[in-house]
Amino acid sequence: MKNKKFRKIAILVAVMMLVMSFSSTGFASWLDQTIKASYRNISVYVNGTMKQAKTATGAVVEPFIVDGTTYVPLRGIAEMLGYQVNFNPNTYRIDITGVDISALTSQLIQKDARIKELETLLANKTTYSLTDMQEDLVDNYTRFTRSVPIDDILVKGKTSDIELRVYVYLEDQTDLDAWYDAYDDGDVKTTLQKMVDDVLDEFPDAKVSGYVQDDYDDTKLVSFTVNRGVISLSKTSTTVSTLADLEDALYDEFKGSYGIEDFKIGGTKSVIEVDVLVDYDDWKALSSTKKTEAKNKVMDFIEDSFPTAGIDGLVISNDSYSETLSSFSN
Repeated sequence: MKNKKFRKIAILVAVMMLVMSFSSTGFASWLDQTIKASYRNISVYVNGTMKQAKTATGAVVEPFIVDGTTYVPLRGIAEMLGYQVNFNPNTYRIDITGVDISALTSQLIQKDARIKELETLLANKTTYSLTDMQEDLVDNYTRFTRSVPIDDILVKGKTSDIELRVYVYLEDQTDLDAWYDAYDDGDVKTTLQKMVDDVLDEFPDAKVSGYVQDDYDDTKLVSFTVNRGVISLSKTSTTVSTLADLEDALYDEFKGSYGIEDFKIGGTKSVIEVDVLVDYDDWKALSSTKKTEAKNKVMDFIEDSFPTAGIDGLVISNDSYSETLSSFSN
């Protein structure tokens, strides 16, 4: 009897709440009415998932049927759909609040527009070619830092294996000094790394390598490889096994730098005699620090190929071969 009485009270309250919430007019006076409700184990599904309507305290409330109309708990159903329900027991007012549909609609419109924008970008990306990459690199990198001029950039190979060919134009001593300063200070490496980063942004799975060549005399200055996005530089060199090879290698490495015009190599592999032929005016214009730097670099280069050799060197004016300007030894 007690359970039946409780169920009748619950039915009465639920019906009153539903009538109050869905009607635009109120009652002139309170009304108590006995109704006959049928329970049929009615299930509620939201987007294909079964849900149980609950009261504010968490008790499960079962839907029921009265005179052919199915009644469901307002709070439970509203909260299933993302709304909040508040009942004022003093005024018997029910407030239902939820998300602003207009705001959601605006957000959806913006997201749809962004999706279309990204789809367009993706479509364009799939048609981005090595020619496009080459044009962008030429536009973005017209010169190294320290004003070493870039004559051209070529992108060769295929999208999975890309070779960058960077051409500089080192016409005079100023250009040569700027190049070697930029190389020694890391500016060349920084610029090439930025180029590689741009390439990998467009072709992330590509193998990238390349070189820098002096377009003035077709000398390759440096080559580079890339491992996991990081660039490694190596000065281009030939195999040096004889003194004749050494003379050619010195010429390729230093011609035009520090006023150097040529080399003459003599002696033996145990004691190497080297004459560094320079432009008289260019050499005289160098500071003492630069002159010492030039001689040390020549000796270091020789020692890389002949580490146990003694070195006796002279710096001689190429204008008047007989004038010795400086000497050095290890």
